[in-house]
Amino acid sequence: MKYKINLLVAFFIVISSVSYAQSGAMNAGNRAFSKFNFQRAIDIYTRIITKNPSNNAAMEKLADSYRLINNTVEAEKWYGTLAALPNAKAANILQYAQALKANGKYDEAAKYYATYSSIMPSDIRGIDNKSIATESKSLLEPNKSYSVSPININTKTFEYSPVYFKDGIVFVSNRGKDGATKRTDLWTYSNFQDLYFAKKTSNTVLESPVRIKGNQPNRKYHEGSATFSKDFKEVYFTRNNYIKCKPTKGSDNLVKLIIVKASYNEADHKWVELSALSFCNKEYNVAHPSLSKDGQKLYFISDMPGGEGETDIYVSTKQGNTWGAPVNLGKNINTPGKEMFPYIHDDGTLYFSSDSRNGLGGLDVFVASPQGNGFDLPVNLGAPINSNKDDFGYVMAEDGKSGYFTSNRDGGMGEDDIYAFDREPVQSIEGIVYDAKTNQKIEGAKVEIINLPLATTSSMGGFKFSPVQGGMKYLISVSKEGYRKNSMEVTTSMSGNTKVEIPLKKSENVDLVVSVTDKDGIIMNGAQITLNDKKTGRSFPCTAGNEGRCTYGLQPNSTYELIVTAVSPKEGCSYGKEVREISTVGKSAPSTIYENVSLELLCEGEVIEIPNIYYDLDKFNIRPDAAKQLDLYVLPAMIKYPNMKIELGSHTDCRSSADYNLKLSQKRANAVVKYLVSKGIDASRMTAKGSGESMLKVNCPCEGNIKSTCTDEQHQQNRRTEFRILQLR
Repeated sequence: MKYKINLLVAFFIVISSVSYAQSGAMNAGNRAFSKFNFQRAIDIYTRIITKNPSNNAAMEKLADSYRLINNTVEAEKWYGTLAALPNAKAANILQYAQALKANGKYDEAAKYYATYSSIMPSDIRGIDNKSIATESKSLLEPNKSYSVSPININTKTFEYSPVYFKDGIVFVSNRGKDGATKRTDLWTYSNFQDLYFAKKTSNTVLESPVRIKGNQPNRKYHEGSATFSKDFKEVYFTRNNYIKCKPTKGSDNLVKLIIVKASYNEADHKWVELSALSFCNKEYNVAHPSLSKDGQKLYFISDMPGGEGETDIYVSTKQGNTWGAPVNLGKNINTPGKEMFPYIHDDGTLYFSSDSRNGLGGLDVFVASPQGNGFDLPVNLGAPINSNKDDFGYVMAEDGKSGYFTSNRDGGMGEDDIYAFDREPVQSIEGIVYDAKTNQKIEGAKVEIINLPLATTSSMGGFKFSPVQGGMKYLISVSKEGYRKNSMEVTTSMSGNTKVEIPLKKSENVDLVVSVTDKDGIIMNGAQITLNDKKTGRSFPCTAGNEGRCTYGLQPNSTYELIVTAVSPKEGCSYGKEVREISTVGKSAPSTIYENVSLELLCEGEVIEIPNIYYDLDKFNIRPDAAKQLDLYVLPAMIKYPNMKIELGSHTDCRSSADYNLKLSQKRANAVVKYLVSKGIDASRMTAKGSGESMLKVNCPCEGNIKSTCTDEQHQQNRRTEFRILQLR
C-alpha cells in the first residue's frame, strides 16, 4: 500500500519554500526525505552507509524510507541492525517487530514485541502483539463463512476504498486521466488520485470504470475515500486542502487532508456546493469519512492534537445543517499507532483498520460492536479478510452477505487491489433460560440484544438470534416478572452456532419496571434512566433497551428518585428531564411496580397554547380555574425543562379598541408571569408580551363601525394565552 498507511493515505503535497544552506550527503538525503522523495533518499543514505557502516543516523533514515514506501523486506533488514545495537531505541525495536510481522515471521516478531513491552509497558502495541506467535495461528485459519476474490477492474496502479453507490461502486485510483495532463506525486512517482465509478454486473465483475466527471469532486491534486448519504444526494470525500486550485499549507509547510461535502444537482447531473467541513484545519489531517445510515453521525480519522496515537478515529454528530465538534472514540478503539479507514455499517457495527493491535501484519481489519454510547473492544476478522500485508477499506452490503475490501497482499495485480467477498452469515446465538433453583425452563422471558429484534422464550425456555456476526461480543439481557434480571456477555463462534444457558433467580425484592415512550407512544430505546436511593445516596444508571425499558430490584420500605432523560435528535430541541418519586413503603416482596414515562420533545421557537385560560370581562387577574390550567400545563414544563426560557403571550379578541386591548393583554401576560413566580419559577426565565388583537387566530376585525362576523366561539379562540420557547439549553 506504499505511503498511504504512513501518512493517512495523506497524499501530502510538499510545497517547499525553505532555502537550505546545507551541504554534504547527509543533508542532501535529509532534504530528499523531507520532500517525501524517498527513492532518492534511499540512494543517498545507501551510499553513505557503504562508506561509513557505523553511521546509525543514516541507517535509521534508510530504514524509515523503506518503511514509508512499504518495502518491508529491506525495512526488516535495517531495523534489525538498529535493534541489535546496544541501548537500541524503543522505536526501532517496535519497527523491527512490525516489519517481522509484516513478513510473516511471527515467532521472531513476538520476541521483539516482548522486548518493546518491557521498555514501554503501557503501550498496547507491545501488550497486544507479544503473544502474536500463538494468536497468529488462529487468525491465519480461514473463516469458512467468507469467500474472497479479486474484482476484474484492478490494474497495476492503486485501486482502493470502494463504497456502494447506486448500482455500482465508487473507488479511488491513480490509473490516470484520459487525455489529461498527468501530474506526478514525488512520493510514488505516479499520478495523483481521483474518484472513479464502476457499474456492477456481479459482485466480482464490473463494467469499465469511469472517472467522476467535472471539477466536483475530482480536482487538481489528490482525492481520497468517500461516503454517500442513503439517497445518494450528498457525498463526503477526502481531498488535499486547497481552494480554487491553490493549496493551503500548515506551519510545517505541508498541505494536509480535509473532508469536503458536495450535493448532487439532479437537473445538471453535477456535484455542486463544495465546502470543507468546519472542523478541518490546515495544521492537521482529517480524512476517510463514513456516514451513518441515518446521516446523523460522521466517522473519520485525524491526527489532530489530543488524540490517543498517530491517527485516531473520531465521530461528529450533525447539529442542524452543521457538524458538531469531533469526539475521539477513546482507548477501546484507538491506540498509540494508526487507526484508519473507519466504516460504519447500517446495523451500527464499526469496521476499521489498525497497525497496532494483534494482527497478521501491516493494517488488519477489525470489527467493534456498538456498546452503549460507544463500542466494545474490537475483534480481528482474521483470514481470509486479513493477511500479513495491508488490509483496509472494508465495506459490506446492508444484508451482510457481500462486500469489498482493499489489500496489497501477495498475488495481486497492482499496488493496492480491491477484493470482493461473499459471506454466509449463518452464525446464530441459541439459548435456554431456566430457573436457577428448580432448573425448570422459563417461558415468556424477554431476551434482548442491542440492535437486534426482541426475543421471547418458548414453552421450553428457548430463544434464538440469527443471523449474527462471528467473532463478535454480544451482551444478552434476560428479564421476567418475578425474577431478577440477568445479563451475560458472549463472543460468537466464527462459524456455526453459539449456545448459551442463562439462569434467572426468583426476585426477593420489589421490582420496578420503567418504560419510556415519546408523547405518541413510540418506544424510546436509548433513553437514560437513573434511580437514586434516597437512603444510601447510591445512583443506578441504565440505558433503555429494545423495549424502552429498565428493570430495578428495590428494597422494601424505601423511597427512590427516578430521573428519565433522552438525547434530542435535533439541534435546539430537548426532551427535558422527568423526575418522579418511587416508594416501596407498604409493598410486600416479591411484587412489581410499573412506571410508564412519556417524554415530549420541545423545540426552540415552538408556540404552545394553554387551553381554557379565561378572564373576567375587562379583568386581568388569574381566576382559580385559570390557575389550575397553568399548574397543569406551564408549571410542570418549567420544572421538567430547568433551562427553558419562555415568552408568555396574551391575546384578546377584536372587541374594544386596539389600544385598549393591547394594554389589557399586556396586563394579563404580566399576571401570568407573576403567578408563576409565586410558584417558585425564576422571573428571569419568563418574558411577558401582550399582543392585543394584532394576531387573531380567526380573522374577523371589528374596529370602529365594523360589525364583527365572528361567533362567540370564534372570539373565544382569539382570546388565548400561549407561550413561545425562547431557549432550552
